[in-house]
Amino acid sequence: MKPLSQIARGTGRLNHFKMRPIVVSSLLSILGASAAPPNAFAQGCAMCYTTAAAAGSAAARSLDVGILVLLVPTLVMFVSVLVIAIRRAAIN
Repeated sequence: MKPLSQIARGTGRLNHFKMRPIVVSSLLSILGASAAPPNAFAQGCAMCYTTAAAAGSAAARSLDVGILVLLVPTLVMFVSVLVIAIRRAAIN
């Protein structure tokens, strides 16, 4: 198995061709996500927006805290899995 340093550096033409489908699929995914209508992301929910706007500043603050409470553990788990994967790749 190749060391991670050789894989990351992109040695040789073979590695260039291996990365090409990944780059193309990533670019197509980004293009597809940016071309989607705003309502597809559920940001334009009229009932949710009206309820949140009418609740006042204390409720808005509670919603912000709730979003952070849901976001932080997810990010910690994602970063942890990413670090473990990178370390295992470096060992092999």
